[in-house]
This record gives sequence, structure tokens and C-alpha cells, in this order.
Amino acid sequence: MRAFTTTELSKKSGEIITEALRRPVVLTQRGKERLVVMNVEDYHRLQSRGETRQAGRLVDMPDDLAEAFIEAAETFAKGNDNDG
Repeated sequence: MRAFTTTELSKKSGEIITEALRRPVVLTQRGKERLVVMNVEDYHRLQSRGETRQAGRLVDMPDDLAEAFIEAAETFAKGNDNDG
């Protein structure tokens, strides 16, 4: 993704718009990424995806899934102990 500073935004707005029509452009301010400019089709595509994640509670899971989840979490935690 190409990056421009917010200072460049006022000087190169035409170039930034042209680039953003092709692919998202990052605008930086004081060396930090602050904004993304993208074409409206990409924006609408992202919006239409919607939130697909769901939250649940372990106590609400069927017993077999809860046991498998706990086992997987313990295995994961044991593997991370070696990273310390």
C-alpha cells in the first residue's frame, strides 16, 4: 500500500486520488499511519461483509465441544510456556 503524508495531501491531492482509485492509500501524520483512502467500491465491499464473528460462553457449549476447547487451550498454553 502506498503511503503519503498529510502534508503531501494538500500538494498532491490529484496523485493521491488517482492512486486511491487503484488501491488503498495510507496517509501518515508525524510518521504514524492515520487514515486510509480507498475507492468507494472497495469500501462498500468491506461494509457488506459485516461482522461474522460471534461470542459465546464455555458453559453454553455442548459438553463434547467444551472439553475439546479446554484441551486445545491447555495444549496451546503448554506450547507457549517454552517461548518465555
